[in-house]
Amino acid sequence: MEFQSLKTAPPDLVGELLRGEARVWHDRLGWAITDIQRIIQQAVRQRVASGVLATDGTRPAGFAYYTKDAGRGVLGTLVVAPRYRGTGVGRQLACFVVGQMRDGCSLRRIESHTPFMRESGAGDALCGL
Repeated sequence: MEFQSLKTAPPDLVGELLRGEARVWHDRLGWAITDIQRIIQQAVRQRVASGVLATDGTRPAGFAYYTKDAGRGVLGTLVVAPRYRGTGVGRQLACFVVGQMRDGCSLRRIESHTPFMRESGAGDALCGL
C-alpha cells in the first residue's frame, strides 16, 4: 500500500472514493452528502486538504481527512473502498492521520466525526490511542 498527502494526491482518485461513499450513505440512510463531498473535493483540488490517500499503486484504497483547531484534532472523514475493507487499510489511515494531527502541536483531544468506523477498521486504531 502506498500513502501520500492529500495535498499532493490526484483529485480524481479521491473523487472516486467520495462517489462510492456517497452511494453508501444514500443506500443505507437515504442521505445525500453532496455538500461535504464538494467541500472535500474542492480542498483536495486546491491542495489545502489535510490528510492522506492510500493506493495500491494504481487504484484508490482509501483516504482520511482531518482538521485541527485550538488544541483539538478532528478526524472528519475516513473512507475505505469496499474491496479493501478488512485488510487493515482503515487502521493504517487512522493511525497515520492521528500522527499527523499530533505532529508539532499539543492537542487536548482528538475527535472523530466519522460514522461506519467498524467497517473501515479505524475504530480499533483510535481506541488504542
